[in-house]
Amino acid sequence: MRELGPADEVIIQDANSTDGWLKELPADPRVHVVSERDNGQADALNRALGRASGEWILWLNADDIVFPGSLRATEQLNAYDVIYGGFATIDASGDVIRRFFPDRITFDRLILRGCLLFSGSTLFRRDALISIGGFRSDYHYCMDYELFLRAFSSDLAVTRSPHLIGALRIHPDTKTSGVPWEFVKEAARARSEYTTTRRLHLYAAVQRLEHALLVASTPVRASSLYLRLRRRGDPPDTADLAL
Repeated sequence: MRELGPADEVIIQDANSTDGWLKELPADPRVHVVSERDNGQADALNRALGRASGEWILWLNADDIVFPGSLRATEQLNAYDVIYGGFATIDASGDVIRRFFPDRITFDRLILRGCLLFSGSTLFRRDALISIGGFRSDYHYCMDYELFLRAFSSDLAVTRSPHLIGALRIHPDTKTSGVPWEFVKEAARARSEYTTTRRLHLYAAVQRLEHALLVASTPVRASSLYLRLRRRGDPPDTADLAL
C-alpha cells in the first residue's frame, strides 16, 4: 500500500468469500472492501466501477499485481482516455517468467492477434469507461478482450506507455488454465460482434485457429517444468503476446 498516494483508492469487490482472507488486509482508509453476492466477474467489476471516485481505473484479478511506481503512468498523459503499457507474466511464487512490451495496438491488430493487452496494465479514465458502457455482464471469460475491442473501435483517445505496469500470474489453478476452451469460444464471439468487413472476417478466422492451438498447449505451458525452461531460454523482453 506504500505506493498509493493520498488521493488513490483500492476497491476490493468480494463475492462473499469464506476463506478468511479479508481479515488479513491492512487497515487503511484508502482501501474499501465490499463483500456481496454478484452475477459474475463482469458484474462485480461494474459494481466496483460504480463505487470508484478516482479519475483513472485499473483492475486486477485476485492473483495479479502492479509493479511499484507503475500507478504514476498517467501523470504526463492526461490528454488521453486509455493508457496501456508493458506487462509481465509471473509464476505462483511471484518470479517473473517473461516481460512483454506491446507494439502500437490498433483495432485490426486486436482482431488478428487476439488480446494483446493485459487488464492490469491498462488504465481507463473512469468517465470514458462509463461512457462506452463499462463491462459486459454477458461475458464471463473475455470481458477484457470485448472491452478492448469496443474501446479501440470507439473515438476514445488511446496511447501507449513505455513502462512496465502490471503482471499476470500463470499457474495450473488460474481461471485461464482451468477452462481454456471457454476463453476460445468467448473470444471468437467477441470478434464476430465487431468484424464488419470480409477482410476482418478472414483475420478473425485465422485468430480463432491460432487461439485454439495456443489453448491446446495450455496444460504444458502452465507446468512448472515448462515455465522454468521458458524463463531460461527467452530473451529478457518480448514485443508481442496474445493472451
